[in-house]
Amino acid sequence: MQTQSRLEGLDAMRAVAVAAVILFHFGYRGAHHDILQAPLGPAVWPVAKYGYLGVQLFFVISGFIIARSAAARSPVGFGLARLIRIYPAFLFCMTLTALATVALGSPRFSVSLPQWAANLAVASPILGQPHVDGAYWSLVYELIFYGWIGLALAAQVFPRRIAILVAAWLVITVANWHFGSPIVRKLFLTDQSGFFAAGLMIFEMTRTGRIAASLPLLGAATAVAVAQSVMGAREVGALYSDTLDPFLVGGLSVAAVAGVWISLMLKSSARTRAMLAAMGGCTYPLYLLHQQIGYMALNSLAPAVPLWTAYGVTVVGLIAGAYAVFRYVEGPAQRRLQRLASARMDGARTRAPLAQEAV
Repeated sequence: MQTQSRLEGLDAMRAVAVAAVILFHFGYRGAHHDILQAPLGPAVWPVAKYGYLGVQLFFVISGFIIARSAAARSPVGFGLARLIRIYPAFLFCMTLTALATVALGSPRFSVSLPQWAANLAVASPILGQPHVDGAYWSLVYELIFYGWIGLALAAQVFPRRIAILVAAWLVITVANWHFGSPIVRKLFLTDQSGFFAAGLMIFEMTRTGRIAASLPLLGAATAVAVAQSVMGAREVGALYSDTLDPFLVGGLSVAAVAGVWISLMLKSSARTRAMLAAMGGCTYPLYLLHQQIGYMALNSLAPAVPLWTAYGVTVVGLIAGAYAVFRYVEGPAQRRLQRLASARMDGARTRAPLAQEAV
């Protein structure tokens, strides 16, 4: 397995994940619920409707990356690293989306000042306000996952007891399928836990080298992830009055876990590594920007230019915008916050530097 600070194979997987989500939103969701004035036709739906599983791929990646980040840090250091990693881009992209919605959103999209203010906390539904962009729901799952990892660090059971923690999490998940507690579902992410747990077990295998001993629990996490994805597919199908193939959904879920594991073994040239790092760095701002701004751009462009031209210009524009955020907003803001955090720690050292990482 690779040991460098940046794993370019995971950058490639991030690019696959965000591409799948964009395909779902532009090729399938946008055609429903009167979102797009000129949607793509039904010919793309059989493929595009499975793109939402890109979020589950992100969760597997997150399970690995967050474990890798936390393993070498104190609870405070881990919390600061996560804050520095996710908040600058979120604040900028959320505010940009709100401003774009004020300018271009009517009549399909709207935003209010209280809604924007609540979104500063990321988990805006807790404050009674919807997300500025619906894609932010996955960030709430990420924050809850970070919280549990932080508690495990504080209890000094992470990373030494990853296997026990994962096993307990899976037991709680399966038990809640029977009891159906909405509180347990939200606190323990029992509709997505298998994906995070699979990422944790992949990290455990790379950390200890005990692949054979870890495989049964990785298999259990993957099985839970498959079951969760099949149950989730029913909900997605009901939402769009459509049917998703449960075998294909399950297979794609297994592929997400296998893809993350295999990606860790990939090696590349220096030139390819730089390109993949840029791709990986763009995925977070691209995820934050693409949906609502993309819909508004398509609704503005599609009446004036050919359909595929509108989609091409929108996607290229979003990628360029995401790169600009990554290069000129996110990076400088993170470096400044790292310096401020280091200065305010009064000489206290965390177990690892607050390095930039991808979600």
